Amino acid sequence: MGEARSQRAEPHSPLPAPSARGQSAHELYAQSTSKRPVITFCKAIDKMMGGGVWPGELVEICGVPGIGKTQFGMQLAVNVQIPKLFAGVEGEAIFIDTEGSFMVERALQISEGVFKHLKKIAVQPERQARVQTLSADAFLRGIHVMRVHDLTEQLAAVNHLPSLLQQHPGVKLVVLDSVAFHFRHGSGSGDFAKRSRLLSAMAQKLNDLASRRQVAVVLMNQMTTKMGFGGEGAKLVPALGESWAHVATHRIQLFWNSAPATSTSGRGGNVGRFAKVVKSSSRAPAVVPYVISSLGVRDVGRQYSPEGAQEAKRQKLTERGAPPS
Repeated sequence: MGEARSQRAEPHSPLPAPSARGQSAHELYAQSTSKRPVITFCKAIDKMMGGGVWPGELVEICGVPGIGKTQFGMQLAVNVQIPKLFAGVEGEAIFIDTEGSFMVERALQISEGVFKHLKKIAVQPERQARVQTLSADAFLRGIHVMRVHDLTEQLAAVNHLPSLLQQHPGVKLVVLDSVAFHFRHGSGSGDFAKRSRLLSAMAQKLNDLASRRQVAVVLMNQMTTKMGFGGEGAKLVPALGESWAHVATHRIQLFWNSAPATSTSGRGGNVGRFAKVVKSSSRAPAVVPYVISSLGVRDVGRQYSPEGAQEAKRQKLTERGAPPS
């Protein structure tokens, strides 16, 4: 009977999942060279991140209130829609808003800034024709906003993401702003064991989504005060604890600094906002300045060209020992 059961089961045995079979290094390399990152419109940050926010990766952006985390998320949600003809990804975005901070008026301003820039650099006839099909309103239609009001809704939204991606196959970016709010202020936030289990499960789902669907996942996180030994030496650290620190592929901290800095154009200035690589599996530690203008996230005193992301990509491949395309 044992043999009979084995024979009957054999024709119906499913093929192992790709992750179970494994992939050759050549397959992984081919996948990496075919990807395009989502640019931030700040050349200094894009260079620091190897070209921008890459599909298949989970990026955490943390910082104090008012530093520009939400605007980073909105900028990325617009930028992911830049057409491939302009060296963009030409996708859509899902924006999960946990704090009610997504302002459509601000998103429209950022969209208008991107649209005006694309019109400015549309010199070739094919680009001129393509830009005629674009508009700031069209960029807004490519952002799918989910407003969640408590932890239960947040977890449900994350669980629903695979279904949403099936309904909207053009989605290439998921933004969760912020990941910490309901975990810190919602009901049950004092039950640290339960919170840890929920965080771990959510992190696993988001990482799996990024890897399997090859979308970029960006999580905004808050800062909290950590006291030193004996109650001395208090400092600001990203929220949600030490175990959460290992979830993201890259952790970028945004912070204020009143020290003078030199911009990417070589001019000095009193730059307030900086971005720093705190933790990364593939990026070197770095600190760069940026500004939040009326048009969105930008370099200090310098215009941005989307083609710069492709140059950063070529540099990244060269560093890996591969010939640039």
